[in-house]
Amino acid sequence: MDEFRQDFIDYGVTAAGERITFPRLLHDGKHERYQGCSGSGKTTNVAYNAQQILRPYHREGVITRDYVQVLDFGGSTLMKNLLEEECQRLGVPFKCFHLERDFEFAFDPLISSGAFRGNAARQAMCVCSSFEMSLGQAAERYFARVNVDVVGNAFAELEADGISIPELHQVAGKLKDMSQRPRFAKHAAEALFALGPLLHYPQLSLQNVDPSRRINIGESMDRAECVYFYLPTIFDGGVARAVGTLAMWSAVIEAADRVHRGLPTRHTHLYIDEVAQIAGQTLSDVISLVRKFHFRLCVAYQTKHQLQSR
Repeated sequence: MDEFRQDFIDYGVTAAGERITFPRLLHDGKHERYQGCSGSGKTTNVAYNAQQILRPYHREGVITRDYVQVLDFGGSTLMKNLLEEECQRLGVPFKCFHLERDFEFAFDPLISSGAFRGNAARQAMCVCSSFEMSLGQAAERYFARVNVDVVGNAFAELEADGISIPELHQVAGKLKDMSQRPRFAKHAAEALFALGPLLHYPQLSLQNVDPSRRINIGESMDRAECVYFYLPTIFDGGVARAVGTLAMWSAVIEAADRVHRGLPTRHTHLYIDEVAQIAGQTLSDVISLVRKFHFRLCVAYQTKHQLQSR
């Protein structure tokens, strides 16, 4: 592993031709942003940064690697190919999730992290935050604050039924059942309507999927793998944004849980290309809260107006 060691991160050259580099350890908890119009090269710069972060480096007397996760809402095949090639060169597992029919890896956001197990409140928070349900911004932008409480009740009932970590289809089944009860009817039906589009994608379920083809954020983080979510919003906008935000929360919760349980430190780097697609209160919470969990965020967007308009 020492063969590919990189203790400094390269950011290009000055006008005088001098290299601009910073020690790798200075990146701990330091968020980064890349802004530029379409075609300006920001995605290429993000990919170059991620390639270097994938490489092993020296920390506290040992050679180690970090966990890298990418949410690609722009659909850049260049970045995906560059990171996949770098992972092959380094011998790092590369797992790519996408919404096409010929998928290789499956990802159920509710059971992708052991941090969710047996915690109905945490599960409900992840789903509600990911869909920004309280803001009326679910997959079909049809939601109200009261629906959040209904989702929480659904997870609590599933836990009481002995299902500590339900899959998405089980949550949908419980919401369908609750929609038949007068007390929950209207709001459970609305919650089911918001969750519904995700149920049409078999790669969002782990049923009948070989364990080697499942994405488990906790395990990937522990093994310092690279997990790439290829989610161009031009094709499946609402579902892509929901899946991406669920994946982001899975990484955040897992990183925080590792710290709380006193597990060995694993630094996490989350790259988001075209971050404006999920800009909102959820992203704001992540930016302000995650640094203490050895979590670094690197985002790319075109204009500040994109972020301010959401």
